Amino acid sequence: MTRPEAEALWSWRRAAAGSGKAAVSTMVLAAMFLLPALSDPPVRAPRIQCVNNLKQVALAARVWEGDNNDRYPMAVYATNGGAYEFIHHAQQSAIPLTPTPSQIGTPPYQGRVFQVMSNELSTPKVLLCPADSFHSMAATNFWTAGQGSGDFDLTKVSFFIGDDAMSERMFIKESDSKEIHDALEDRLGKDLTNLKFKGFKFAQTDDLTKPLKLDLHVSDSNYAHTAGALLLVRPRVLGSHVRTMTDVMQGKPRTYAIELGHAAHFRDSFDIAIPAGYVVDETPDPVDVNFDFASYKSSVSVKGNLLHYEREYVIKDVEISAGQASDFRKLQSAIMNDERSTAVLKKP
Repeated sequence: MTRPEAEALWSWRRAAAGSGKAAVSTMVLAAMFLLPALSDPPVRAPRIQCVNNLKQVALAARVWEGDNNDRYPMAVYATNGGAYEFIHHAQQSAIPLTPTPSQIGTPPYQGRVFQVMSNELSTPKVLLCPADSFHSMAATNFWTAGQGSGDFDLTKVSFFIGDDAMSERMFIKESDSKEIHDALEDRLGKDLTNLKFKGFKFAQTDDLTKPLKLDLHVSDSNYAHTAGALLLVRPRVLGSHVRTMTDVMQGKPRTYAIELGHAAHFRDSFDIAIPAGYVVDETPDPVDVNFDFASYKSSVSVKGNLLHYEREYVIKDVEISAGQASDFRKLQSAIMNDERSTAVLKKP
């Protein structure tokens, strides 16, 4: 892919299903600022410049945070010099790449985050990645078109800004251990019905140039279910990409565009140890659906005594038209069926 995307990495390792028990660890969440996908073959010099620019953006955010009560622009209201409304209102409205003069001060507009950090960034040139073929021209200033000689808009920005990891970092920073434990337990309990949450550990919470890491230690005494002599195991251990949009899924007429949140690249990988005395009898069919706005693929395989599941979900567009509702339903149905699928184990 040659367009920018935020990448959220979920890496779950070592899930053991012996006697119906699962132990899961290592979850990696996306950092606030992430590099665009680069054209192949990779060019070393432009990639290095991309990394350097990204570091400058991250440093600018840290400086801004230090001057604003330890909060990033996405967590500060516009009346106090931040960009909270411009980011969080994006879930209700379409995000303009090139706002008109009348839209300059009206949410949503994610470019406002960079504009409020203009002093810390010094120049909009650092917002452009030389290896980004989707965006090829840097802005000359931070003023929006319609404001004098302004020419700044999101078509001149290679790096995506979102609040996924930001909200996680802020929650960690402002919550005590029990509050974090309870929140994680609630999330995990949606996938593990007999959850026993043993502990957690965060890492790299202060370094915006690196992913936010979370190690989890959990068990589920009834993860695998028996069906006579068979054992049923769900390969997708944790995490869901299903979007709850009842009206769209029911096929009701829709006038407005469908918001996908933000461009993203998710990867999940799980290994489940096959319990002694069992072999894999049946695995779910692979899934591979591809649309202009998103793609989703998954597969289940047997590697030695491990049941291996992996999937990749790519969101390419921020929004899609109401006329693409049918394709959206097909995508969501494929994801939903995949997440619910089970592998069948039997005794030889």
